[in-house]
Amino acid sequence: MTKLKNIFYISILFSALFFVSCERTTEQIQNTSYSNQSIDSDIERWLKLGQDYFYGQGVEQDYTQARSYFLQAAEKKDAKAIYYLAMIYEEGLGVPNDYKKSLNLFMQSAKLGYAPAQFVMANFYETGVGVEMNTKLAFEWYLQSAKNGYSPAQFCMANIYQEGRGIVKPDISKAIQWYEKADEQNHTEAQIKLGEIYMHGLGVPRDYNKAMSYFEAAPNEEIAEYYLGEIYYYGLGVSQDYYMARTWFENAAQQGFAPAQNKLGEIYWNGYGVDKDLNTAFSYFENSAKQGNVDSEYYLGQWYLQKNDKEHALYWLQQASEAGFLLATRQLSLLNMQEKIHGANDNSEELFLVYNKILQEGLKTMLTHDQN
Repeated sequence: MTKLKNIFYISILFSALFFVSCERTTEQIQNTSYSNQSIDSDIERWLKLGQDYFYGQGVEQDYTQARSYFLQAAEKKDAKAIYYLAMIYEEGLGVPNDYKKSLNLFMQSAKLGYAPAQFVMANFYETGVGVEMNTKLAFEWYLQSAKNGYSPAQFCMANIYQEGRGIVKPDISKAIQWYEKADEQNHTEAQIKLGEIYMHGLGVPRDYNKAMSYFEAAPNEEIAEYYLGEIYYYGLGVSQDYYMARTWFENAAQQGFAPAQNKLGEIYWNGYGVDKDLNTAFSYFENSAKQGNVDSEYYLGQWYLQKNDKEHALYWLQQASEAGFLLATRQLSLLNMQEKIHGANDNSEELFLVYNKILQEGLKTMLTHDQN
C-alpha cells in the first residue's frame, strides 16, 4: 500500500513539473513572439521615419536624419533599409560619395531578396559599372528580381528574350510572357511593346485589336497615341477614320512627338478629312523637321519650291537627302539638271551633251541610293 502511495505521489510530482515546464515553454514562445513583433514594429517605424526625411514627406528633407534611421533598421538586416543606404552612398546624399560601399550595400540587399536591389545588381553586371561585366550574372539577377515581381526587371527579361541579348537566343514567346507579367502591374513600356508586337506581327500573327487594347492601356504616352492615330489613318483592323486619326495625332503632337506632327502636316497638306490648309500643314512640318523628321524635311522642300524659294527648298531637300530619303535625292538631281540646262547656250548640240551628262549622273545617284 505504501509503495502504491509513493508511486502516486511521484506521478503527481512529475505531472506538476511537466505542467510548469510546458507553461514556461509557452511563456517563452509568447515572449519571443512579442519580441519579434516589437522588432518588426521598430523596423517599420525606422523605415517610415527614414523615408519621410529622405523624400521630405511632412518634414524638412534631411539625408543625415534619414541615414540614421536607415542604419538602425539595417542593423536588423532589413533589406529595404540597406537599399536606401546604398543609394545614399552612391549619390553622396549627406555623405561623401562612396561607390565601393554603395556596391557592397546593394549586394547585401540583393542577397536578402530585395527585388529593386537585385535589379540594380543586374544593371551593374550588364554594363560593367563597378564590377566586371558578366552577362550570365546580369541575367540571373534580372531573373531573380523579375520572379520577385519587380516590373522593371520583368520588362528587361522580356526585352532580353525579344532581342536575344546576353546569354539567351531570341524567343518571342518568352518575351511576350514577361511583357504580360509587367503589363499586369501597368508597366507602360511593356504595354507599348506588346502593342508593337501585335501591330507589326513581330513573331506572331498581326492582331490590330490586341494592339489597340495595349496602346489604349498606356494613357498619355505619345508613342501609343501615335500608333492609335496610325491605326485609324490607314484603317488597320478598323474602318479608316481621319477624324479619329487626327484626334490621336493631335494628342501626341501636343507632347512634341515629331512623327505625329508630320502626320498632321500630311492631313492638312492633302485635305484628309479636313479642308486643305497648306499654312497649317507648313506649321506642323516645320515643328517636326526641326526635330529631324525626314518626311517633314522633304515636305518643307516642296513647300518652298511652290513659293519659288529655291534657297530654302534646296536646304530642306538636302537635309532629307543626307538622311537617306530617296525622293529628296532624286529631286535634287532633277533640280541640278534643270539648273545646268538653263546655264547652257542655245547651241542644241551643247544642250544635248549637258542634258545627257546630267541625266547619267542623276541615274547613277538614284541607283546608288536604291542599292543602299
